[in-house]
This record gives sequence, structure tokens and C-alpha cells, in this order.
Amino acid sequence: MTSSMDHSQSQSSKVGRAYRVVLPPEVRTALGVQEGDRVIFQIRDSEIRVQSLREFTRALQGSYANLLSGAADELITERRAEAERE
Repeated sequence: MTSSMDHSQSQSSKVGRAYRVVLPPEVRTALGVQEGDRVIFQIRDSEIRVQSLREFTRALQGSYANLLSGAADELITERRAEAERE
């Protein structure tokens, strides 16, 4: 996804009632989120990273894709060997 916000840009927003924060339009566009979408907050030290749930899930799946495909191949090989022995 192409971001309209440069990584060095900053945006501000006021903390409102019930500690709600409205994402500025540039941030919503950069994250690709719309009303009703879910976001993930990752807290490290005193910084917070906000990511759309969709992108978080995609990144998580990508990081495990090689592990899972290797495990699936190994399982298939084992099952075929068992079937040949029977």
C-alpha cells in the first residue's frame, strides 16, 4: 500500500471523552482504515505503533508461511510413507 504520509511526518489529535482519539485523515489514509475497522496497538517503551488489523494479520501470516508450508510438506511426506507401508 502506498502511504500518503512520509515516515517522518507527525500528526496530532486530542484525547477526548472516554479517552478516545480521532485518527486524522492523513493517518486513516496511510493505515488504509475506515470507520468500523479494527486497529492493533503495539506498545514498546514509551512509543505506540498503530496498525490495521488486516495488515497485522497479513504480516503475521507471512512470517509463519515458510514454517507452515515446510511442516505441511513434511506431514504429507510422512502420511504417504505410512500409506505405502500399509
